[in-house]
Amino acid sequence: MFADSRFRPAVPGDDGAAARRAEPAASRPCDTQQELAPRVGRVPFSAVADAHGVSRSAVDALIEHVPVAVLIVDRDGRTVYANAAARALRIERVDALQWAVTRALLTEDAVREDEIEVATAGQPRRWLSALVTPLRVEGVGVTAAFVTVTDVTARARMRAWDPIIESLVNL
Repeated sequence: MFADSRFRPAVPGDDGAAARRAEPAASRPCDTQQELAPRVGRVPFSAVADAHGVSRSAVDALIEHVPVAVLIVDRDGRTVYANAAARALRIERVDALQWAVTRALLTEDAVREDEIEVATAGQPRRWLSALVTPLRVEGVGVTAAFVTVTDVTARARMRAWDPIIESLVNL
């Protein structure tokens, strides 16, 4: 049951070898990153969640509280879902984001927009990065788009210091 020996319950006199032999290879702990790499990310999240009995409400809670803004936009460009991070950013009316969603829905290809500048009266300027992925339904086509938005303001502000740092280094 426990793939990592650090989380396996301690049993007096048991070094865990019997349990490791009984576990399928895919669930045993990895000795190296090379061994880990082929096994991570190759199974859909839904399959892992189903296999481990993760409920839909638990997945909903996970998406609701993930620190990245997650939105689902319907074919007409209306936001039908926004998690807490998306609601906190208040980005429904950002033109560059709306244009990225429109392009993804029309071209049916994923669209990435970096350095979306957001200037709101009374708030400091922010920069966002967005990835818009069309959601396809077999036999119907693209019916919506999955949008993830990350606030990259700190990174953009640090890049503003690059010329100053460069000049100091060259002294």
